[in-house]
Amino acid sequence: MQAVVFVFQRGLVHAFNQKVGTLEPEITSDHVINYVGEYNIQGDQEVMTGHLKRMGIQALSTLTGNGSYDDLRRMHRAHLNVLECARSAEYIYDELRARYGIPRLDIDG
Repeated sequence: MQAVVFVFQRGLVHAFNQKVGTLEPEITSDHVINYVGEYNIQGDQEVMTGHLKRMGIQALSTLTGNGSYDDLRRMHRAHLNVLECARSAEYIYDELRARYGIPRLDIDG
């Protein structure tokens, strides 16, 4: 299991270094977040992003079970990183804080 985690983390490092910041997103709100760690097994992501939208919060990137390549590329413009599961992509969020100053909020229960 540790070998799988190591390979996955190395892939995240490469993806972050090569891809984050290579796409400028359309910002439609004064409040913009990256939402990560919800695996969207039963459509929970759509429910959560719907709630966020009604509150005036734009989910710029959703790295979930069905996140996209472009979600990764535009993460650098968020104002806050919200982690549903801190273990899912902790490296990326530590790097987003270090490189772009984006704070992180863990909400896993």
